[in-house]
Amino acid sequence: MTDRLRARAVIEDEIAALAPHQAGNDIGAPPGEAAREVGEFRRSARQALRWLLVGGPGPLLSEVDVPAGPVPARAVVAELGRAEEVIYGRSSRRYDVARARGVQHALMWAQYAAATSPSRWQGPDR
Repeated sequence: MTDRLRARAVIEDEIAALAPHQAGNDIGAPPGEAAREVGEFRRSARQALRWLLVGGPGPLLSEVDVPAGPVPARAVVAELGRAEEVIYGRSSRRYDVARARGVQHALMWAQYAAATSPSRWQGPDR
């Protein structure tokens, strides 16, 4: 899977860019619920990128446990499939959708299928 991903250093830089800020609302969202949703998106995107690099339990499907090393394509496909189920599911809660969107966007970006990095993404309504 590593031959289809952005360079490790680029992904590591994005993980750092998605790290939570210590003071204030630096995520570019209005205070309140929207900020919490953007925060959940960023947190889950960071988890997904870290998972791609080191393996372990999947960010959405904990049963997709990948040993240390490159994450196989089938595990990425399983995570993307679960993200789609949550995003387009009828009974999904807003924070679950934000989490699934973060995972989906990060995995797609890491595979060159999305141009905008997760740290620069402003949400579906912006």
